[in-house]
Amino acid sequence: MSMISYAQNFEDVMLWRALGHIDNGFYIDVGANDPVVDSVSLAFYKKGWRGVHVEPVPSLVYSISKSRPDESLEQAAVGTNEGKIIFYEVEGTGLSTAEEKIAARHRESGFKVFEREVECITLDNIFEKYHKNEIHWLKIDVEGREKDVLKSWHVSEARPWIIVVESTVPLSGEENFQDWEAGLCDKGYSFVYFDGLNRFYLHETHANLQRHFNVPPNVFDNFVLSESNWMCAHIIERKKQLEESEEHLSRLDSEIKNLRTSLEHLELEHSRSESRAARAEAAEEALSQQLEDVFLSRSWRITSPMRWSGHQLSLLRQHGVKSRLNALARKLAIGLIQYSNRHARLRHWLVSLAQHLGVKEQLKVVYHRCLNNDLRGNINATPKVPLEVAHLGPHARQVYQDMKQVIERQGGGQ
Repeated sequence: MSMISYAQNFEDVMLWRALGHIDNGFYIDVGANDPVVDSVSLAFYKKGWRGVHVEPVPSLVYSISKSRPDESLEQAAVGTNEGKIIFYEVEGTGLSTAEEKIAARHRESGFKVFEREVECITLDNIFEKYHKNEIHWLKIDVEGREKDVLKSWHVSEARPWIIVVESTVPLSGEENFQDWEAGLCDKGYSFVYFDGLNRFYLHETHANLQRHFNVPPNVFDNFVLSESNWMCAHIIERKKQLEESEEHLSRLDSEIKNLRTSLEHLELEHSRSESRAARAEAAEEALSQQLEDVFLSRSWRITSPMRWSGHQLSLLRQHGVKSRLNALARKLAIGLIQYSNRHARLRHWLVSLAQHLGVKEQLKVVYHRCLNNDLRGNINATPKVPLEVAHLGPHARQVYQDMKQVIERQGGGQ
């Protein structure tokens, strides 16, 4: 079965390569940090190993206690100054340290740094408390305070098989092991491997394990990365971005399809509207032609007197006989006067006849009354009659206009 690596720089892979043959081993993790993210011990924990976590940050202590309730936990910093010390917690990172100068650099870089007072114990204290166990590996990751941690190991006879110490300046590849490596060598340890961040030391009593540190992690170690690993996390984030992009493209494709469908519907409706408009125009032309044929037909001319008579009867019913007779007499007089004005001989004859009959003065009164009341508004006025019905009588014109309005309303409805 493949091993899952949770460590930041494959430290757990190298340790498992050398110690994987041991069942239910024991470890001490100084500067344990998170119980999952960048954890060196989690792969061993899942293989049945148990150990001790040493961590001063309260939030991380809480996470460890919840995640690993069956393991030992020391809430303290490690160093030579036993008792209370000032500890600098760098929020949201694994950079918390007891070194004031390092904390100041982090603060200048924009990190939020909180000072808190914590308990400090020595490595001798830890070894004394857990000396009954064979310590298979010890990891020290204290962000620049490694020298002080190792100096706190004075009298204890405990000798972990393998010791892993972070050996570069925080957030840098610059190595800083020169100040403390000699002390380890004095206790029987030999340097066997450097991974770019940590130095691995093997105790002389287990020199046979040295062959496991000849090459870096590789395909033959049969391991996979956890999702919390920084490389895997980058891949997962990239995959998430690609999935979100694909989802966005899918939504855009769906919207484009909907827009195309709507456009097709609009084009179809536009085509139908044009077809209806064409049919309406054709119907209007047909009705206009039929109406023109009616007005030009012989039957329309023959029945003209009947229509005129019907119109006059309608006016008689509407206005009364006397009123209508007066109107007809007025129109007759206006027509006669208008006609006589254009024919001098007829006008002279009418004047002579009126004088002979003794009604010349009455005729003059009628003439001037018609001239003042009717001729001014009717004889001299030019009625606005459409050209196509100029040859029709008033009633026929009205019928034409009514039929034309019906045709126009039908066309607008289409």
